[in-house]
Amino acid sequence: MVDLKEMLPKCFLNMEQTLGVVELMLRAKIERSSIETFLRNLGDKNALLKVNPIVKYLDLYDKLKYYEVRLVLIEELKNLEDYFQMLSIVDDSEYSFWKSCLEEELKNYIW
Repeated sequence: MVDLKEMLPKCFLNMEQTLGVVELMLRAKIERSSIETFLRNLGDKNALLKVNPIVKYLDLYDKLKYYEVRLVLIEELKNLEDYFQMLSIVDDSEYSFWKSCLEEELKNYIW
């Protein structure tokens, strides 16, 4: 859930998960300054954007589907699904292109 080297979340964490992670860090005797860096990074939108877009998409999938009909985002979210599906069928030379498309499209819905 956490990149301990960079002190960045690897996925979106709710409050309960954040508290659990901090508790585990304290038990593992991770330095207080590192824990504080992690907590600062959680509040930094740019840090959360560093999370792999595929992981981010999968983490947010249920929420996106929930709002799809309620906010009339059917066509927009279809683009996200198409990009995600392309990642599984393209070769290595096109993979980074489709991954960046997914990431850019996700940015429109997260913030």
